[in-house]
Amino acid sequence: MSTWRPNGVRSSAFSIGSASVGSGVNFLTVVLLGRYAYEAELGVYALVFSVFVLITTGQAALLTTPYTVLRSQRTRGDIAGFGGSVWLASVGVAALASAIGVSIAGALCLAGGSAASAVLCAGLIAPFVLQRDLLRRVLFAWLRFEAVFAIDAIVGVIRLALLAWLAVEGRLDAMTALAAWGASDLVGVAVTAGLARRHLRVRREQLAADVSACWDFGRWSLTAQSVFTLQHFGAHWMLAALKGPAWVGLYTACATLAQLVSPVTTGLANMLGPVMTDRLNRRGLSALGRVIWRVTIALIGITLGYAALMAGMAPSLLPWLYGEAYAGNGSVVVLLAGAAVLSAAGLAASKAVTALERPAANVAVNAISLPFTLVLVGVGAVRFGLSGAAAGVLAGGGLTLGLRWWWVRRVWAGYRLRPAEADPAGPIEPANPGT
Repeated sequence: MSTWRPNGVRSSAFSIGSASVGSGVNFLTVVLLGRYAYEAELGVYALVFSVFVLITTGQAALLTTPYTVLRSQRTRGDIAGFGGSVWLASVGVAALASAIGVSIAGALCLAGGSAASAVLCAGLIAPFVLQRDLLRRVLFAWLRFEAVFAIDAIVGVIRLALLAWLAVEGRLDAMTALAAWGASDLVGVAVTAGLARRHLRVRREQLAADVSACWDFGRWSLTAQSVFTLQHFGAHWMLAALKGPAWVGLYTACATLAQLVSPVTTGLANMLGPVMTDRLNRRGLSALGRVIWRVTIALIGITLGYAALMAGMAPSLLPWLYGEAYAGNGSVVVLLAGAAVLSAAGLAASKAVTALERPAANVAVNAISLPFTLVLVGVGAVRFGLSGAAAGVLAGGGLTLGLRWWWVRRVWAGYRLRPAEADPAGPIEPANPGT
């Protein structure tokens, strides 16, 4: 088995590059839908997209995050079997998601719902989207950042080419945009599977034990990620319930522009889990503390600079990108960019808690802040429109950040009190990230 470990700067560059490709494709998808389709079509697409994010992050929390952390405790001959168990479980998740999507589409069709075709398409493409996400995360776990970047670039080009063709032909809407997503991800699955297959060997005798280990470790992360995703997309669903899909489309356009810097945070998040686990296992607690601080300071600086940029440019960028129907919402972009700064400031703390095998702390943080955020978004939307909803998101982000760092200090202190043998580097004095 290869012992190659990539250079940290090079790994960060490719991880951020990979996230930039995905974020760029999503951004251009929103722009094309905003310009060539109605706001309601963009709103339906955004709602379906939020469901896919919920499922993929849940799959990652329950399967690939335990795989990343726990595989270091396995013997060489056992690791590939562990990967095979994770992959087989993901096949079951994909099949279940597809069946649910098709069933919901059937119910909407019988009820005369206008989104039935988009939901049906979502159900049909679910296996491709979920399998590609799992396989690329397996490659991330093995620090194959360059390969993931190359595959993401190929898939992104294919998807954008399909979207551009649909826009030129006047056939771009929520359903066809989702179909283009599924077609490009099918190519991604084929290529990624070829690279990841050496890490995936299905062994029936260890399947039950592996799935049980993933559940024991990942159930808290699953709950935390699910609640976090609901918090992130709660405003979309609140607006859909209170104002309809057209308002969701307007909000999505603003949020996409506000979060255009997200490739940096997403790219670092993709590599933080494996890197933090590696640093903790190989170099001890103090090395993990240095990673936390460096990443946090870098993310705050980058996102704060982008928020300042949006404060001056958002009013003119919105109509230029999406059309005049989206003008007058510059304040929404600025508020959501501020919320992105708060989210980035807590990212490393959240990942560190998982690396320290205390994911229940993230569950507590997100469970407390979710209802608070949703109430503020709902009240703000009713009283002040989109700006009020964005202000609710910002306030919820502030509460989440404070709770996250308070928890990481507690987890850190508890980890220091473990016996010396729990830390591979021995009893060292860490650089406490919470002081």
